[in-house]
Amino acid sequence: MLTRAMRADLGVMISASHNPFEDNGIKLFGPDGYKLSGAIEDEIEAGVARVGGAALARPADLGRAIRVESVHARYVEFAKRTLGRDVSFEGLRVVLDCAHGAAYRVAPEAFWELGAEVVSIGAAPDGVNINREVGSTAPGALQRKVQELRADIGVALDGDADRVLIVDEKGRVIDGDQIMALIARRFAQEGRLARPGVVATIMSNLGLERCLAEQGLALERTPVGDRHVLQHMRAHGFNVGGEQSGHIILSDFSTTGDGLIAALQVVAAVVQGGKRASETCRMFEPLPQILSNVRFGPGGAPGAAAIAEAAHAGAARLGAHGRLVVRPSGTGASSPAPSRRPAQCCANSPRAWVRLKRPKRPKRPKRPKRPKRPKRPKRLKRRGWANAPLDAGARTGRYAVAFLMKPPRCPFRRLTFP
Repeated sequence: MLTRAMRADLGVMISASHNPFEDNGIKLFGPDGYKLSGAIEDEIEAGVARVGGAALARPADLGRAIRVESVHARYVEFAKRTLGRDVSFEGLRVVLDCAHGAAYRVAPEAFWELGAEVVSIGAAPDGVNINREVGSTAPGALQRKVQELRADIGVALDGDADRVLIVDEKGRVIDGDQIMALIARRFAQEGRLARPGVVATIMSNLGLERCLAEQGLALERTPVGDRHVLQHMRAHGFNVGGEQSGHIILSDFSTTGDGLIAALQVVAAVVQGGKRASETCRMFEPLPQILSNVRFGPGGAPGAAAIAEAAHAGAARLGAHGRLVVRPSGTGASSPAPSRRPAQCCANSPRAWVRLKRPKRPKRPKRPKRPKRPKRPKRLKRRGWANAPLDAGARTGRYAVAFLMKPPRCPFRRLTFP
């Protein structure tokens, strides 16, 4: 948004996305606000590797960096304008998990200006704690905070704020598939869908496809990656798409995934529906789904003939009751040891769940409990001199004890009296 609004030639974002800070890289955006294509990025990388440091500019020829302080307020106002003027979050308690990342300032401000009571966590970045045990990849902290404060809804963003997950008032996580179904239904009711359908990846749950079909909407699938989703949306005229992980692309508002804008749409739907988040956001019951990483060696790549034949046979057995996806992992593609690169196998049907589920390890036999020792009778404390009468007694356990009274010593005890 800022690259296009400020008429810049190039936008550069330093980010590790949803990963730790050690994985920091850069994202490049063109003058139109869209990410550069993969072909252009490959040319840039090849050019950098080819020239090395020979073509670097001299220190005197370097540009100057200028901090623009107004961009935060400009983005907050842009995000709020994606909602109607009559939308208000008054009386709503919202917990925001900003993942110590890019939205740690703008997200709380946007919700507060819309009238919500905001409680922020993961909003103290120090440069190295981004995505550390917080954010959309670790929603446990948000779930606990929502239940602790009895909040109405929780929002979890990732480090660069292009992913979002929702936590309802019961502490249950609402993933990207549920969010896409909710936004698609709302847009369809308001006549705002550019085409009657949603674009998602091959990893989305089969329940999403059936939920959209009941509403007369189609689901078109692409390879994994928000880049592929956006390319398909632009090529075929869709304005709603995303991934199960929480990348939600609403092309009416932005040119890439925007977690804050998607979160505002979800909370607005909860407010306008007049129901709790657990009733509004739970659009369908997801089918059983399992994701398994499989190591393979040379000749065992997912594209090999034997593996492709087995995958085709498995998909044929499932038929219309499920899906079987075998693909190389995107995170393993850059591994230095290709022989250990994982392949991901995803299936979502009851039958696939039973077939692919790994056997549980046998439980260890419990050790027999030691017999309890008999209790010893309580010992009497030494009382010293007592002023009780001779016939006084006290009972402790099974023993009766009489406290004897002895006269204190007297300095005149040797005197005799007539």
